[in-house]
Amino acid sequence: MMASALESTLNPSRPSPLDGIRLPFAVALMTAGIGAAAQASEPDSAAQSPEQAAAPAARTASATEVAIEQITLAPNPVWQGGVIEITTEYQVVPPPGTATVAVTESWALLDGGRETLDYHSSPEARTPTHWLAKASLRIPRAASPGRYTIVHRVATTTSQDQRTTDFIVAPRVVPPEVTDWLARGRTALAAKRLLTPEDDAAVTYARRALAADPGNPEAQALLGEVIDTYLGWADAQIGRYSLARASSNLSKAHSLEAYASTEQQGRYETLQRELRAKQSQATAQRRHATQATNDREEEKGLFGTLKRQLRSADCAIQGLIDPDYCK
Repeated sequence: MMASALESTLNPSRPSPLDGIRLPFAVALMTAGIGAAAQASEPDSAAQSPEQAAAPAARTASATEVAIEQITLAPNPVWQGGVIEITTEYQVVPPPGTATVAVTESWALLDGGRETLDYHSSPEARTPTHWLAKASLRIPRAASPGRYTIVHRVATTTSQDQRTTDFIVAPRVVPPEVTDWLARGRTALAAKRLLTPEDDAAVTYARRALAADPGNPEAQALLGEVIDTYLGWADAQIGRYSLARASSNLSKAHSLEAYASTEQQGRYETLQRELRAKQSQATAQRRHATQATNDREEEKGLFGTLKRQLRSADCAIQGLIDPDYCK
């Protein structure tokens, strides 16, 4: 069955009341068709609403009918910075003998009747059955609290159905322990306890804060400062040829890659290249120094041998004249 995903920033230049500045909705929308499973779970006609029961009857010999049957939003209300899951169940009723129909699924976000975000899937082949369309909408932490509306649409070339649902964006409540962890993390950072000891390190406290309050900007900033510290140490150590320590600090920075900014990732790559160049240079210098030492030892050994041989010959000749010469 079809499964596609989109992650993008839609209409980034359009003002939005959700963030008070611009619309940075990092939207991950996924449409998923549930074929045989949907057929197996098709609602009993006796339990259908009048609108649902009327959908098959509205079919004509030349037109396809689509009808939205149920919409679910969860959770609702949703916290600032949270994710709301959208599920739209609909039915496709094509003319008799039609195997598949091209269906487009779409969502639009409204605030006060004004459309601030929309997503349209590419037309997908659908068989005559019930289908589920799923989407995930991440709410910015800076989103303005209040009521918003989602318009759900399914359409073919000859038919369209749409429904609206509301959801509430609630102010995010930061757990009190998060504030304490962030303060401890700042203290650990100042004392250069970055990754160790594990129970009292800046990274440990920041990760605890993020686990309790996903997306917490202070925790993310704390982790960013830890990464900057490791990169700064490595930069200085490369400059003074303390290459083993530089390599260690770059490895520690890399272990936090999931929290690194694009700029930090670029700086890490640059320092890695500089480190490799210095390591190659140091290896060449050691090789040259070793060869020079070996050459000197070889010369010293050869000279010593010749000197001993000459002394021995001299003793032999002079000894003929003076037996005590070499004593």
